[in-house]
Amino acid sequence: MSVQEIIERVKALPPKQRRAVETALHDFRKETEDIETRLKRAAKALRADYCEDAELTAFTDLDSEPFHA
Repeated sequence: MSVQEIIERVKALPPKQRRAVETALHDFRKETEDIETRLKRAAKALRADYCEDAELTAFTDLDSEPFHA
């Protein structure tokens, strides 16, 4: 089923069911935004560690080595 088909089916729902779908989508968007915000905050908090901590950057020494799979 395509996105357009889903949209058309949602539009055809009775008002009460349509509001339920819209509420679920709103909740999903909010949850996704919350997760993205937490991930960005964590990444910023750990950035210095990943850039400077020798135990975390040890393998970057190999970045200039040729890689053959």
